[in-house]
Amino acid sequence: MFILADNVGYGDLGCYGGGELRGAPTPRLDQLAKEGLRLTQYLVEPACTPSRAALMTGRYSPREGLSLVIIPGTENTLSAHAYTMGDMFHELGYATAIFGKWHLGRRDPDAPLVGDVHAKTRVPPGERAGFGFWEGFEGGFLLNDPWLHGTRLPDPRRFWGYQADVLAERAAEWLRSRDPRTPWFCVVSLEAPHPPYDAPAAGIAARDPGSIVLPANIPRGGEAEETARRELSGYYSHIEAAD
Repeated sequence: MFILADNVGYGDLGCYGGGELRGAPTPRLDQLAKEGLRLTQYLVEPACTPSRAALMTGRYSPREGLSLVIIPGTENTLSAHAYTMGDMFHELGYATAIFGKWHLGRRDPDAPLVGDVHAKTRVPPGERAGFGFWEGFEGGFLLNDPWLHGTRLPDPRRFWGYQADVLAERAAEWLRSRDPRTPWFCVVSLEAPHPPYDAPAAGIAARDPGSIVLPANIPRGGEAEETARRELSGYYSHIEAAD
């Protein structure tokens, strides 16, 4: 099981020193970190899509058809010929599945990045990185009531509820229905805690901005501090909700 949370800082999880003082309570993720495997040396790239391509392929993203800088009006898509973790596990005899945010596909460069248009953009079957089962969305930043399409949903369909809850339930359903004799590899790609930070977070109340322990590099006493406190209060609530 590979769980990808978009935009979460490692230092904001309890297992990396976060928690109640700085960050959100994350007992479930902390338990997974304790029982699973933690990789502590890694390379990320300076934007979402290139980093996703690097994770999927283990390769420097420009080799997979993506620019390191996302330029409005240009294509930034994962090459259909890229060899991915989905391909590798399939070749090893695993049942493979991926649920959630994709952000590696072709999309209308004139369409807004936020909203239903982007969320309902279809990812063709031949461009799903070799996963046997695919169910998700290209983007849209809808932390609530996401649109999903894929293997069993030829047309985008809206699911009501907190996005992380919806994806976890859909992935659990796939796990229950699979052949227990076959090994499996499943990716669950959550958008939370990506902005908008003020979106509802499954009933988790936003932290009091005044109580947040700010890192030392936030200038005090001005707009930067006010913005940081306001956004972090929602950011931490989405981490807690995703946990």
